[in-house]
Formats: sequence, structure tokens, C-alpha cells
Amino acid sequence: MRIARSFLLIIAAIAVLTFGARGQEQAAQEKPVLYVVSNSHLDTQWNWTVQDSIRQFVPATFYDNFKLFERFPNYVFNFEGAIHYMWFKEYHPDAWATLQKYVDSDRWRLAGSWVNAVDTNVPSPESLMRQALYGKRFYRQEFGKVSHDIYLPDCFGFGFALPSIGTHCGLKAFSTQKLSWGAALPTPFAVGLWKGVDGSSLVASIRGGDYTARLRTDISTDPKWNADLVDAGGRKVGFRYFGVGDVGGAPDAESVGWLEKAMANDRAPVVVRNASADQLARDMTEAGKATLPVYEGELLLKTHGVGCYTSQAALKAWNRRNELLADAAERASVAAEWVGGPAYPRERLRTAWIRFLWHQFHDDLTGTSIPQAYQFSWNDQLLSLNQFSSVLTGAVRAVASGLDTRPEQRAARQREGVPIVVFNPIAQSRTDPVEASVRFPSPAPAAVRLVDMDTGEAVPAQVLSRSAGEVKVLFLATVPAVGFKVFDAQPSAATPARGAGLSVTAASLSNERYTVKLDAAGDIASVFDKQLRLELLKGPARLLMFDNYSPSWPAWEILWNSVSGAPRARARGPAKVTILERGPVRVALRVARTAGGSTFVQTIRLSRGGDRVDVETDVDWRTPGTLLKASFPLTASNRKATYDLGLGTIERENANENLYEVPAQQWADVTDTAGRHGVAILNDSKYGWDKPADNELRLTLLHTPTPRTSFVYQSSNDLGRHRFTYALAGHGGDWREGEVPSRAARLNQPPLAFQTDPHPGPFGRQLGLIQIDAAGGQVAVRAIKKAEDSDELVVRVQETHGKPAAAVGLGCAAPVLEAREITGAEEPVGAARIESGRLVFDLKPYQPR
Repeated sequence: MRIARSFLLIIAAIAVLTFGARGQEQAAQEKPVLYVVSNSHLDTQWNWTVQDSIRQFVPATFYDNFKLFERFPNYVFNFEGAIHYMWFKEYHPDAWATLQKYVDSDRWRLAGSWVNAVDTNVPSPESLMRQALYGKRFYRQEFGKVSHDIYLPDCFGFGFALPSIGTHCGLKAFSTQKLSWGAALPTPFAVGLWKGVDGSSLVASIRGGDYTARLRTDISTDPKWNADLVDAGGRKVGFRYFGVGDVGGAPDAESVGWLEKAMANDRAPVVVRNASADQLARDMTEAGKATLPVYEGELLLKTHGVGCYTSQAALKAWNRRNELLADAAERASVAAEWVGGPAYPRERLRTAWIRFLWHQFHDDLTGTSIPQAYQFSWNDQLLSLNQFSSVLTGAVRAVASGLDTRPEQRAARQREGVPIVVFNPIAQSRTDPVEASVRFPSPAPAAVRLVDMDTGEAVPAQVLSRSAGEVKVLFLATVPAVGFKVFDAQPSAATPARGAGLSVTAASLSNERYTVKLDAAGDIASVFDKQLRLELLKGPARLLMFDNYSPSWPAWEILWNSVSGAPRARARGPAKVTILERGPVRVALRVARTAGGSTFVQTIRLSRGGDRVDVETDVDWRTPGTLLKASFPLTASNRKATYDLGLGTIERENANENLYEVPAQQWADVTDTAGRHGVAILNDSKYGWDKPADNELRLTLLHTPTPRTSFVYQSSNDLGRHRFTYALAGHGGDWREGEVPSRAARLNQPPLAFQTDPHPGPFGRQLGLIQIDAAGGQVAVRAIKKAEDSDELVVRVQETHGKPAAAVGLGCAAPVLEAREITGAEEPVGAARIESGRLVFDLKPYQPR
């Protein structure tokens, strides 16, 4: 069966821009230019809720600036956050045409291309790309133009991947002033080129000055304003903010008056331009860019903001689940339409994305808003989760309707099986445990036999629990990349035999790869890697509690003094250990302990053929004024660790007082300096880490600070129930040889099981949507979706090992007939290469395309 589909391959592209046919010699004779950006930064939620923003702060921002336009003919204003524009259009439709008029005349400038001015460390790179996709799409539809910058005056540190993400989305500039709050490293320049993990760069203005500054002098002659200039091809340039902040509104009239005086001062040593935030980058020639100072690395804060990697842990967990569920729903929806099911639900998916994306705002997802704000945040996260789940379920149902789900022929008087369709969202074939709740006609069988209907072979299975007519079963499934496969769940009287290589006692677990031993306190004291013939732990892996005094900015900050010393306490028991699972697919121990008024229940699991040790942790957290960390003393020793950025990685040295609590996405790794082996720590919802010694890595789990007199309500942050999973994964060689990114993806995106009805189908017993021929998981598929405004498919790929990948082939369920390249914002770039019905492409280290 040959079905024609057009695929788009997304690629980052840097446009060459000039600001006129001027020679460098002529430019050298011109005055320096100070780009002054008027702004009204609005915290969508912080010490108020989104209701206050919609009712008061958003309309005030628009209407107050309309008044300034009428009074000051040369005044130009910038405002960020497409979500704010969406709300203004919805609640003030009569004023929308007025805004469109001002945007069209360049009086009102669109600042920042994103849905909101979001945090850049906790959201996944795919989320940040969607910020640009949906933000720019809204601007283009409503105003016929877009901004070309990342505009973050007030945000808590900026990751090494950000320039690569921005360039991939067709952006050219970045600006902030937040590094003045205490950068982990000296600020490299006022204006320069910031280079990201894949070598692409943005024109970055990172000493923008206070965004709430008022003008009270002629800034064209005031050295406090015009002295921080950088040579850009013979002409010096500078960048500064002024205006109001946090609650929106408009700059005061006196400031605008002084600005117009400065702009009109022809005798001043500096030319002042009231400009958009991206104007400096758009004006600069390529020759000018080539003379700018260059910085390659991350721009993190030392103390302020490091608590934001962990604060409000439940919201962070829901955010990651939304990111992953959205991705799975999109992939399944593409497959559903391909088999002839319902049309791809663009609007429904887009609405659900935007609903949780705007909560990635830098005072929302970061965990620094008032408690009342999180009622709206949690509600929106759950609404999006429900919507993505509904889309996913409907899409899998549609795919299942095209599969042959008829059960295996069985002997007379035997109960008929129940067909189960397993969906694997990731772009790698896999063999992993799958949990399924199977409804049988009552009574529920004592045991269940699972058959792979593609091979006809029974697969290992065990019953986890049963009720009147339902059995929760665990079975080992092999499923194709971004694929679907049919299994038959059959009632059985026989209890399955214990799995080969699996064993469990009250103090140990073992599979083919690892032997895990517990100590008397219930800590994992030993993980022996049978493949490497090495012990992975130098000491017990423990849950540590630290005093968490943070007097001024409690949720924002974790102090060096809190984590540089010994912990106050640890979860030490007495531990109640129970054998929870003893089957042919998985073995598990449940360890229950109390400490500091909190209860910890950890389920330690090994699966058949599994390559990681999973630790599912259920915490009833009742310990105020405390920072909770999981500590992993390792036999691998190195002063550097590698941290996952989602797009690329970064190596950081052991913690010091300037850089100690650091962000990462799904994993961090310590590879021994000898290069023989290493250990990766994977997780499903955590972002804060530290590394106090060569052989110790710590994952921050919960952050409940002790304030002094400011933000005292944050003393209750994170009190309550939490469930999360982290895992240990040993490997030979470095993290690349250990395929750590792929192992983390498998933890975060488990296979999903759906019960269906028996029927014939034209696509057989299994269906795979994508095949990619990169060895060792070097190339990941980050997105498979329909284009927002065409009937094409969008496939985003990314190099994950930091090494070039040449002539990578990507095949689909049908031959690829046409392809072109676009940006992350789905803007055209150029043609793509097709060979024998497959996409063929090269990737630079860490490059997204």
C-alpha cells in the first residue's frame, strides 16, 4: 500500500541582514547609537493571580500606552507575551483595531516571540520552540508581522541551549538585565554574540539596566546611560531598558518627555533611538556581527533563582507530563489520520499546548507565586493533561481499528482473550515492561497469559493486582519505533514461572544486569553491575535533609551555606521492607521509613532484561524549613559531570560558592576519569542538582524554605504528597557509549497499553510510523506533528551525542514524496534531500533540524 505524504524537515537558519549600503569606513565616523527599549514588563502571576492580570494589568498596559502615543508623537513602546495580547483581544475586542493600527505604524512593537516570558531552565527545549511557534503564529495572523527576539528582562538564568533554540526558530536577538542580580560567572559583555550548544548564535544584550528605570536626564549626554558601549564594526552600540515592571502599565510621561529630548539632541555624543528589542540585531551587518565579542556557554545566576529548579515540585511534575503527553498525542494523531481515522485535531492540541505553556512564566512554573495563583496553574495543567489524554486515547482507538486485533484461536471451552494495543511514543524500537488494566468478564482470572500476536509467541507476564472483573497485568513487550502492536491477554489458571535471572529477598534484588543490596536503614548500599563486573556505589544512596534558611528570597534561593556542609538528618529508619513484586517480568522491594515528621515509601525495581535500577518515591512531606536531596556516592570519580540540557549537554565542575545548585533536564552523568565506566542518574520530574565531590552526585527533590520576614507564605511550599521516580544506570565508557539519552527517554516515555475489541484490520498486527538509521540513539526524533497551517507533516530531529552525524536516513510508513526545511516556528528555509523515499540529512553536533 503506497500512501503519499509530504514531510517537512525543520532546520535552523541564520538570515543575513544589513542596515544599509554603508561601508565600514563611513560607519566608523558615525556617532555611537544607544538603543533604548521602553517596556512594561508584566508578571502574569506572582503576588497576584491571572485574574488580576486580565482584569487590571493587561488593559492598563494597552490603554495607558495608547494615551502616551497621543501625547508623544515619537514614542515607541515594546510589550512581550502573546498570551497578554490574546486576552486583550478576547476581553477588549472594541480596542483591537486600535492596537492593530499602532502595530502597523511601528509605534507599538512586538517584543519577544513567545507565548509568555517564560523560564528557560525547566521547560523542555521542545516547549520553548512551541512558545515561538504559537507566539509568532498569533502575531503573524493578527498583525502581519512578528518579533525576532527572545525578550526576558526578568528571568532566573539562561541555559547554554537557548541560543540554539532561538536560532532554530528564526530568532536573531536576546536581551536581559537579570544577570546584574548575581551572575555565576562574570558577565562577558554588554552586547555580543552568545553562542549555543550547536554553534549557532544570537546577538545578545545582557546588561540592559533596570527595566523599571525612569528617565530624569538627557540620556544622550548622561554617562550613566551611554557609557556601556561595544564596537560593532567601527560603530559603537549600546542597549538599555526603561519603563515599568511587574504589574504592567506604561512608562511615566516625564520619562517619555526626557526620551524625546534625548532623541532630538543633535549635538550629543550619542544618538538615542527609541527602538524595538530586536532592532539592534536587525540593524547590524554581518561584518558588524563578526567584530562583536563572543561568549559560548551558559548564563546562570549564582544564588538567586537556583531554588526555582525545585520549588513547587508538583507543578513541575505536571508540566513535564504535559510536555510528554502532548508529544505522544501528536504522534498518535498523525498515525490515526494516516490509517484513515479522524482528521488531526490541530486546534484542540494547540489550545491545550498554550494553556500550559503560558504557565511556564518565570514566576509561575518556577514556584515563586502566591498560593492562590497555583489554584489556576494546577487547574490549567490538569485541563491540558485531560485534553491530551483524550486526544491520545481517541487516536490509538483509530489506529487500533486498522489493526488485526482478532485473538488467538483457542481450544473449546477456553475463555477468549482480550486484545491489547501497545503504543510506543519514542522513535526507537524497544523491549520494556508494560502495565495494562484488562477488563475480563467476572470473575477475574487467577493468572493471565500474554501473546505477541505478531510473532505468535507468549511473552513474560505477571499479575500485579485484581478486582471483580479487572486484572492489572505487567508484561514484556517489544514494540516498533513510534509504533503500535497487538497483544492477546488470555485467562490462565497457571501462575507463570519466575523469570530467568530475576530474584528478590527482603534485602536484595537481582536481574541479568544488576544485583542490588539494601542496608539495615533501607538505603541502597550496593549496585553491582554484572556486565561491567563493577560496583557502582562507593557508599549507600541516601535521602538527605538540609537546613533551608533563605531569609530574603525563600523560594528563589538555596544558599551555599545550606548545601556546602553536612546534612542535618537523613531518612534512616527503622525501615519496613516488603517484597512487593516477585514475577517473571519484574521484582520489587517496598521500603517504608519516617524521618523529620515525613513519610518515605520507596519502591525499588528491576525488570527482566532491564538496564536501570528504578526507585519510585512516594513522599508525604511534612518537614518545614528543609531541603531534601537524593545522594549518590559513586565508584566513578571525576571533577566534572555531564548534565542533560534537553538540547545538548554541558560539563560542569564540582560545586563551588559561585556555581553549586545547577539545572538539568532528564539526566546527569559521572564518567570515571579513566573512561572505563560511569553512572547516570535519570529522573522523571526533577531539575535541580549539585555535585559536592568528585564521586558524588545529588538530585534535589523538595525545597521548603525558612523565610525571615519576606514572602513568609513560601514556608509551606511543597508540603504535601509527592510521587516521582529516579533511576541509576551504569555504563561502560562514557555516557554516549551507554546510550544514556535513550535510556532517559525510555524512563520518561513508557509504552502505553489500551484495551480494544477484536476485529480484522488491513495493517496487520503491528504498525510503525518512523524508522531512523542512526546507531546508538545518536539522532532523536523530537516531534512528529501536522503543520499548523498546511496539510504537511513536521518532523523535528536532533543530534544527541555532540558529534557530527552524516547521511542519516529517516523513513516513514509510506515513501516520502516531497520534503522541505522549515524553522521551529514553521517558516520556510529551503529544500530537503530525498533518496529512495527516505529523508537523508546531515547534522552538526547537537543540531536540531
